[in-house]
Amino acid sequence: MKKILFFAVLSLSISSQAQLVGLLKRGEKAAKSATKSEVPTEGVSSPMHQKYMGKIVFASTDTDIKKTQENEAAFLTKATLGSPIYFRVYMDNSLFNYVQKMYPKESSLIIGTHAKYKIRWFLDGAEAGFSIIQEKQFDSEEKEKWTTFKGALKSADDTYFIGTNLFPDFVKEQQAKLGMGDHKFKMEILPYMDYPETKEGPVVATGEFTLTVAKNVIDANDPNVCLPTAKMTDKTIIPKIITAFKNDKMSTGAGEVKEVRVVSQKWNILTHKVTGRPLRRFVSAAIATSKNGKCAYREYDFFQDFDGVKYQDEIYLEGYSDEKEVNCKCVKP
Repeated sequence: MKKILFFAVLSLSISSQAQLVGLLKRGEKAAKSATKSEVPTEGVSSPMHQKYMGKIVFASTDTDIKKTQENEAAFLTKATLGSPIYFRVYMDNSLFNYVQKMYPKESSLIIGTHAKYKIRWFLDGAEAGFSIIQEKQFDSEEKEKWTTFKGALKSADDTYFIGTNLFPDFVKEQQAKLGMGDHKFKMEILPYMDYPETKEGPVVATGEFTLTVAKNVIDANDPNVCLPTAKMTDKTIIPKIITAFKNDKMSTGAGEVKEVRVVSQKWNILTHKVTGRPLRRFVSAAIATSKNGKCAYREYDFFQDFDGVKYQDEIYLEGYSDEKEVNCKCVKP
């Protein structure tokens, strides 16, 4: 009886183990089937593609980076800002496959519609912002198949290429740092999607070259980079503002006054709360100063008191903003 019981238990144990192994195999098979396979791509397009895999190459003409007909001897290591600069990106996969790994549960329709690339900019070794190559730049088939694509930072005849609408914004944002001379420029390409949630993948291609700035790119009238825009047309007030500034303790250690811009459109009048009688008036002015080769500005409020008949000639300073450093090319020499 004991032998029969022993063999029965042994049989059940073996049967249970077999069932467990079967379940594990079925689970493994189900997991594999749940993992989406990559879509076919164009693969490596040329020996040049293989050689520069994961890189971005630059050239001064469109024909020098033509797919499968690249002219390696014409690839740029140095270029001048404002001259034509074309580029080709070499990757080891397609945008669709990159993004599918980031969103393994997302439908092919969503990925094919919303997948895009992100450009990360660098200037002189420091990250300097990013731009988005919008999803409509590539159709769904191109997103699935392309492992290389071309663009331009600037084209010869201002013809549109991927990137020609993005690089000028980068230059504008960085113009305070783009002094005349040589700069190290680098760009990176990353897969990116912001629907249904924002994710970016690893860098899939990177390229760099020496960017030469041959002439001043600073726009002194750009308030986002330089001083605020002057709004008051009465220039006779500026000498009085400078005198008031120099007579105030705020001028101590500020450096040499380089430029004054009155940023108020008109005098702002302060009145008595009960009678409404004028008490004093003020304007705001940005004063740029230079010290030890560096330039900065603050906005100050300058007042005139009302004596009951007229506003007094004397102007005095009262109130100021935080100091903001600017490129010295923003101000008058």
